[in-house]
Amino acid sequence: MLKLFPLQQVFVFYLKQIFILGSIAFGMWLFESWMRTGELWQGDWHALWILTVIFAAIQLIIIATPLLILFKKLKRVPLFYTAGLISGPIGVALFIWVFTYQPFDLYGYLIWPQSEHIIGASLGLGFAHNLRRFLLHKQPVRVMQS
Repeated sequence: MLKLFPLQQVFVFYLKQIFILGSIAFGMWLFESWMRTGELWQGDWHALWILTVIFAAIQLIIIATPLLILFKKLKRVPLFYTAGLISGPIGVALFIWVFTYQPFDLYGYLIWPQSEHIIGASLGLGFAHNLRRFLLHKQPVRVMQS
C-alpha cells in the first residue's frame, strides 16, 4: 500500500468523484434521452461521455465546492445538502447561458431543461454527501502499488 499526502488525497477524491458521478450522470442523461425520443444512437457515446464528465468536473470544482465550503461554515447538515442540490441547476443554467443561444426567460432556463436540472441536482447532492463523509472521516486513501 502506498500512503498519500493530504493534498494527494484531495486530488484522488476529486478524480473519483468526477469520474464516478460523471458516469452516473451520463447514464441518467442517456436513459432520460432514450425515454424522450425512444431511440439510442451508437456513434457518439464516447464523445458524450467525455462531455458529461467535463461538465461534471466543471460543476463540482467551480460551482459545488465554493457553495459547499460556504455552507460548511454554518455547520447545518440540511443547508449543506441544499447547497449541493442548488449547485446542479446553477451549473445547468450557466451551461445553457454559455453554450447556447437560448433567450433568457423562464421557459428556456427552467421549464425546457427540467430533466437536466434534476440530473445536475442529483450530481450535486451526491457530491455533497461524499464530500461531507470525506471531511468527517479523513481516512487515508489507499492506492495499490504494483
